[in-house]
Amino acid sequence: INAEYMGHFLSVYFFFVVRSSSSSSRISFLPTTQTMDPGPLIGILGGMGPAAGVDVAGRLIKLTPAHVDTEHLRTVLYTNSKIPPRPDAILDPTAPSPAPGMVAGVKKLAAIDSDVILVACVTAHYWHQEMQAAVSVPVLNVIKQTLSHARGTHKCIGLMGTLGTVRSGMFENTAAELDMSIVAPTDDELHSLILPCIAKAKAGEHGSKETEDLKTVVASLLKRGATAVILGCTELPLMLTSEHTDATLLDPMGIMCTALAGMQSGTGKWKVVDGILFTNQ
Repeated sequence: INAEYMGHFLSVYFFFVVRSSSSSSRISFLPTTQTMDPGPLIGILGGMGPAAGVDVAGRLIKLTPAHVDTEHLRTVLYTNSKIPPRPDAILDPTAPSPAPGMVAGVKKLAAIDSDVILVACVTAHYWHQEMQAAVSVPVLNVIKQTLSHARGTHKCIGLMGTLGTVRSGMFENTAAELDMSIVAPTDDELHSLILPCIAKAKAGEHGSKETEDLKTVVASLLKRGATAVILGCTELPLMLTSEHTDATLLDPMGIMCTALAGMQSGTGKWKVVDGILFTNQ
């Protein structure tokens, strides 16, 4: 080996980062001069319904204050549309439970070093405690995030969602802790308007009729005292947005994505407390 080659070789330093996991050991070769912080990795559990996770990932891109590729957050989306229906399991104890599939999903996301995990299904948060108990990575809680976001501005909030979400009392229980109240849709509004719209969206067959039906429910909730309405199912924002109504709409996944986008801006500092993401701390 000549002196010139040896000098070049010795001018480049590498170190080994050996990390052991339950499945394998990984070795990375990194130059010692690398100082760029890659930032947090956002894990998204999708497939409930089929377009929900993709929609959330797309909105996160749009909401992140980035000018070039490298200013965007790192994300990984795991879509599993084979997870059993969440509303059925809430209402019928004999129905197949979605919990094992969701727990397996968050474990996969945790295993690839996700810093936080977002479950792109509101109804799935009925099993939030089981998912969080399965991993050490924070599993974000969109119900708590949404109501904490609205607290101080809205005291009484209307709710649209799946039968499981409405009947489970998830939003009502959290709202009560925050001295807030929830106006739920009537059984007729649920079965005649909301649920058929959600079914159409899952099938990719929604249109102007579904938008008008949801606007009818929003108007009813406002008449009963609500000052804002929660779109408590990831399919609902696909059919109803602020472009369709003057009412204040609270989109849980939109609120969560806005908070996540804040992890890439400002000081870049963040923390999760009881499922709620706080940024720029």
